[in-house]
Order: sequence, then C-alpha cells, then structure tokens
Amino acid sequence: MNPLHKSIFAFLFIIASFISFAQARFFIGIDNGHTIDRVDVNTEASYDSTGSMITPASYIKNAYKGTGWLININLGTQHYFDKNQFIGFRWFFTGGYGRTDLVNQVINKIHYPSSIINIALGADILLDVIEFGGNNSLGLFGGVEGGVSSVFSDKTFYYDEENLHSFVAPEVFSSVRTGISLFLAQHHRIEFVAKIPVYDLSFAKNPDSYDSNIYKPIQLMLGYKFVF
Repeated sequence: MNPLHKSIFAFLFIIASFISFAQARFFIGIDNGHTIDRVDVNTEASYDSTGSMITPASYIKNAYKGTGWLININLGTQHYFDKNQFIGFRWFFTGGYGRTDLVNQVINKIHYPSSIINIALGADILLDVIEFGGNNSLGLFGGVEGGVSSVFSDKTFYYDEENLHSFVAPEVFSSVRTGISLFLAQHHRIEFVAKIPVYDLSFAKNPDSYDSNIYKPIQLMLGYKFVF
C-alpha cells in the first residue's frame, strides 16, 4: 500500500473513531457545477508473434481536454465534537451525472461529446468557526472522496456500429476536497467546493487497443444541503 492510501485510510479511521461521541444529523443535498476535464492516455508496448516490439510504451498527458457540467446527489450524516458546534465531521454517499465535450489534442482536434457517471464515498472535517445571528455560521471544510467513474462517448469511438462506447473504462479515483460553507438556521447549508484528483486507476484497457484512458477532472461545485 502506497503512502497516499495509508494517509487516506488513517484519516477515515481517526474520524470514524469519533462518531460514537458526536451527535449525528442526517442530510440530503445536491451539487451542481463546472468540470475542467483532462484525459491521459497510457499505451502499453505491443509485440508481434516473434516477440519483437512493434510500438513502444508511451504516456500522453492531457491527450484530451474539455469542459462540462456535473450534478451530484448527496446523502450522509454530520457530527459535531463540541457543544458550540464549531468543529465537526461528515461522511456522505454521492452519485452524479454530467456532460462534457472532450477534444483530441493530438489528432485533428476531434470532438467527443460524452456523458459522465460517478459514484463515491467521502468525508470532510467541518470548521464552522464564524458564528453570527445566533443560529448561523460561516466556515471551511476539507476532506477526501473516492469511488468509481466512467465516461461514455456519444460517437462511435472505435468506428463500428455501436453507440455509447466507454471512452474511459470504469476507473477507481480519489480526490481531495476543500471549500467554504454557509450554515443557516441550523438546517440549510450552502457551500462551494473544489475537487482535485490525486489518484486514478483504470480497470481495463480499451477494447481492441493497448490504450488506457485515464480521466482526471477538476470539479468546481456549488451545493445545497438540508440538515435534519
């Protein structure tokens, strides 16, 4: 296990150990925002029947670029560790759908309008440190998010008769999250969050090729959560 994985698991374990001491409140929410999309292409070396190399291995960073939008639904609980509800923690399940237009940066600027699907679990530290008006607060949060995502092209990516090819095969991803939050009347949380990818692992190569497309989006989201 690499150091990044150890750090993420240690973070989640420490936070989970405090849950039993903190008051839990369920929330449901929605995020909507902008994606800055990048796709790297990792190509394995290919060999003929005699074992001689035909093409060498290569890694093309930002082989495809694009921008799009994404909508996520969130379900989870938040917990505070102090009676003033300044310092807390939340965990959540999220799933989303979006659209992007990926453009080939290597060959002829070909456009690939595509759908984005993702499912993830995440956790944040909440710092609602600036209280005003009695039941309102302004604060910061930060954490991690990890799950599975895939990108499906509208076009026939491999030039056959099928549609909705997996432009990016299902991949495991993890991102760091940071943002600002406005918590109103102890029930309404409005927030802005930026998500930056830190690790991606593709499950499989594209069919009939030696390429693995690796999706690395930066997401800028505005969200609303109702806390029960």
